[in-house]
Amino acid sequence: MREYSIQTHYLAKAYDTKVALYPCDIAFHYNRIYALVGRNGSGKSTLVKLLAEVEAPTKGSITFPSNYRVGLVQSDIGYPNQIALLEIENLFSTCTNHWCKERFNHVLNIFNLSHNQQFGALSTGQKAGVKIAVMLAQKPTIWLLDEATLGIDLLAQGQALTALLEYFGEDKPCVLYCTHNVNEVEQLADEVLVMQRGRVIWQGEKDQLHAQHPSLSEGLLDLFQLDSELPNIEAA
Repeated sequence: MREYSIQTHYLAKAYDTKVALYPCDIAFHYNRIYALVGRNGSGKSTLVKLLAEVEAPTKGSITFPSNYRVGLVQSDIGYPNQIALLEIENLFSTCTNHWCKERFNHVLNIFNLSHNQQFGALSTGQKAGVKIAVMLAQKPTIWLLDEATLGIDLLAQGQALTALLEYFGEDKPCVLYCTHNVNEVEQLADEVLVMQRGRVIWQGEKDQLHAQHPSLSEGLLDLFQLDSELPNIEAA
């Protein structure tokens, strides 16, 4: 029996009167990549933030295994413009027990980056590379990637996937990959979770969508068009 890396129990989140995530029970395993897809505002980032423990749930709980370490990459969170990449490395190496300098440098090399470059002078794709390098160098057992390649060009996207897949094979973590890019789902995912209006409406093997539809994109579009009645958070 495979070990769970994360289990949610009636997990829900509301901001004042707006429900961002309706109660959900989800189980994730190690050595699996889960693609989290859905329209803008469907609750994907909220779920990621709850799993990363950067926000507290309104209801419910999350169970993690012992000795877990969470790595988080968010497209809209970076570092000060004036900070050099060497300073980023020094900062994390002093406050992270599992920091791996060789990993950090290797991923920087994949993106053709040097330590003396300032974060603010980098392209969008290079900034994504730095954030991925920092996450991988901390050797987390759970990877949470929220639009990690948003807005970057095809070359940088390929570099990012190269780095992630290389260390996925080595670490065998649990990966939750939030994306709008169907090609990334195709290349990375073992399983797919589809969210709509704050609710996980489908979870299953990627191959299941392939078997039932002419293409993965058509299968996802069919799921996006579902319009189920959602309970309110108090009654759920």
